[in-house]
Amino acid sequence: MTRVVVALFIVFASAACTHQRAHPAEPAPTTTSVPSNTTTTTEPSPHFIDVPVTLTPIDASPTCGQAVRTGTLDGLLSAFRAARIHGSGAEGCMTTQALHRYCTDAKPCTREQFEGSPGPICLYSCRGYKVSAVDLYPTRADDGTTYVQVSLATQQMPGAAQQVDAFSLNESLTIGSGLPVGATVRRPLVIVEATTSA
Repeated sequence: MTRVVVALFIVFASAACTHQRAHPAEPAPTTTSVPSNTTTTTEPSPHFIDVPVTLTPIDASPTCGQAVRTGTLDGLLSAFRAARIHGSGAEGCMTTQALHRYCTDAKPCTREQFEGSPGPICLYSCRGYKVSAVDLYPTRADDGTTYVQVSLATQQMPGAAQQVDAFSLNESLTIGSGLPVGATVRRPLVIVEATTSA
């Protein structure tokens, strides 16, 4: 009798394990073996270093046109920040490709974009809110490409219909050589790409 009980227990336990392994929500762990004479290599993840910048006070900053001609990261970021807070002129700091990523007066953000996550990236304003502060955090990758994390604060414009608290947005910029909007000469330091960033 004891042998029969033990045998039945083993059969049910085996069946339960087999059923559990076949369940799609809990796939069985898989293992792979690598022959001993094979070497595997993994690409190293990119390394980024902080890039120190000295930003000019907003009211003393150069225009984007001046900044791209000067060709310094300090000048470019100072001009871009000041233009966005003043509400005009930031287009000259970027290429047409980068500009197309932003909502502007000519391409306003929709309600869905405004209420969605992570939200739109707008050059100056969106649905009654304007850029009120810009923080910039540049880094440089191993290949020499400069990236800038942008954190924006916004404030409600007078007479805006939306009644929600001011909010913050984040962007990621890529700096490189390109043709600024409205220019005829390529410049070494221009914003060439812009994306939303969590």
